[in-house]
Amino acid sequence: MTTTELSAEEIESRLRLIGRKANLNTAEASFYLLHCHGLTQSPATLNRKRSVGGGPPFRPAPGTKSPLYPKDLLDTWAAEVLGAPVSSTSEVPRRGHRG
Repeated sequence: MTTTELSAEEIESRLRLIGRKANLNTAEASFYLLHCHGLTQSPATLNRKRSVGGGPPFRPAPGTKSPLYPKDLLDTWAAEVLGAPVSSTSEVPRRGHRG
């Protein structure tokens, strides 16, 4: 079942469970980034970014190769990706603009 197929109650239930954890596995980190920050980062994307860079910071889980994403670092990374809030579209940096 994808997150688009979840009811609002199921999403809230998962977020409450995640809210009790300091560190999240890849699937939980993906869900958290989508539902708390509006960032679509699938587990596969997070896996790729762990190899090539550009993703959120993680720690290897003790005794395994599985990563753990500290929730506070996910929040910091999401804020960096989203950038500073603006009050006007004229404040939005233009990408690839040659001025």
